[in-house]
Amino acid sequence: MKYKIINHSNNIEEIKIKNNIGFLVSFLNLGATIKDIHSKDKNGVFESVVMHPLNVNEFIKTDSYYGKTIGRFSGRINYGKFELNDKIYQLELNDNEHNCLHGGSNGFSELIFNYSIKDCEDKITVLFTSKSVNDGFPGIVDLEVSYTLYENSQVIDIEYFATSNEDTVLNLTNHTYFNLSGFGKRNILKHELFINSSKYTNLDNYLITKSIDEVNSVMDFRKFKYIGNNINDSFLKKHAAFGYDHYWLFDDVTFSQPNVILKDEASGRELLVYTTYPGVVVYSCNYPRGEEVQIGHNISLHDSVCLECQFIPNGINMPDFKNDVILQKNKRYNNKIRFEFK
Repeated sequence: MKYKIINHSNNIEEIKIKNNIGFLVSFLNLGATIKDIHSKDKNGVFESVVMHPLNVNEFIKTDSYYGKTIGRFSGRINYGKFELNDKIYQLELNDNEHNCLHGGSNGFSELIFNYSIKDCEDKITVLFTSKSVNDGFPGIVDLEVSYTLYENSQVIDIEYFATSNEDTVLNLTNHTYFNLSGFGKRNILKHELFINSSKYTNLDNYLITKSIDEVNSVMDFRKFKYIGNNINDSFLKKHAAFGYDHYWLFDDVTFSQPNVILKDEASGRELLVYTTYPGVVVYSCNYPRGEEVQIGHNISLHDSVCLECQFIPNGINMPDFKNDVILQKNKRYNNKIRFEFK
């Protein structure tokens, strides 16, 4: 396997890795980010299958979290407030002045990580490390994010390790914007999606869970269907989500089989998602910021889809899920996500 390091301004460094079948992935030390992925189509052509800003420095300015590691807490925390060990914590309200979103403006997504590269005969692992800054959460969290690529496959393994010097809350994920058509030839409305889930989070107008419901026809992806089949249904369009931005709870939590599969028939590409997490947020690019992306146009509505495996958003304020997101002092957080392209 081959890799090279590119130095950009503002202390941003890019690590490009390519294996012997042509699968290429690049990472940034800013936010321990997946910057780009080039995957093979049915004709053997490798093309970019993610959306990202055209200029690396735009990763600093954007608030769309392209490919970044999200934490301390993925998703929204209602009113930016939670209680832990009889103490109330108030976080930054960076989402409509109502929620704390993705850990706030000082989250892991905004930090410059240290990194090391372990180059073995048949794989390369890039290990990013950082400590949390003063972000309103209790404790100092030491985080390790490892990305492993293999010589003869189109697989990216992501693994999160973390410890804290105090009891705290933690919910980490990756925020890559996928479009399997190749360099964004088409939007994702004709991408087919499968989710092994019969329950989802019904959201209020601040995108906070108000109930966990059985999937209805709009939210049911237990059989493959186009993302665009129901995206204009009034159930979504008359709601603040304005599309899919919900959490699905997997029927089975296992790393041995994919719980999410994304397909693009025209290119022949498939993305299989494996994880140890109990669910996934599917975000269908409902609030594009209009940044110029690598395909040379400004990103627009439903140009991509994020598959954010994680614990349930706002889980620290939900009695049935609170224990899932509490990281006890000196205990180790460890979860995995695998992206496998076919």
